[in-house]
Amino acid sequence: MKRAKTIDAVVCLGRIPSTEEGRNDLRNRVSTAVSVFKSRNAKYLILSGGYTYSKKISEAAYMMKVAREQKIPVRRIILEERSKSTYENALFVSEIARKKHLHSLAIVTSNYHLLRASLIFRKIFKGYSLMFIPSPYPFGISLIVRYIKEFMRILGLGK
Repeated sequence: MKRAKTIDAVVCLGRIPSTEEGRNDLRNRVSTAVSVFKSRNAKYLILSGGYTYSKKISEAAYMMKVAREQKIPVRRIILEERSKSTYENALFVSEIARKKHLHSLAIVTSNYHLLRASLIFRKIFKGYSLMFIPSPYPFGISLIVRYIKEFMRILGLGK
């Protein structure tokens, strides 16, 4: 099956940027999303993440600062600031997709988070054209721990 040359939107999933590691991971996600946004000539960049660590700035607003540094026009950015989980990312982005009549989306998240995110998004986005794109996360013990935590969440054993 051939991939479409253009897509309606790129969705970048947030994460808590309360540590240097978290900020770097989030910046990698946004950089990957911006690259896909430009290469696929997407209409919108949807940044999804609520007020998980601060009442002053949402994950989505933090990501917007990074996207703006990479010259993405504000009129092409949509902030989804209500979600506090991957499930809510998918749920609230689906509302945006319906309102904006978006049918093809690229979902960007960290490599360790991609499997769980894809399972959730596929369940909520039935009938949509979805592609899942991993952003890099440096190899090391932290990455291994993150994969283990994600598999535990898939099995219903983790937070």
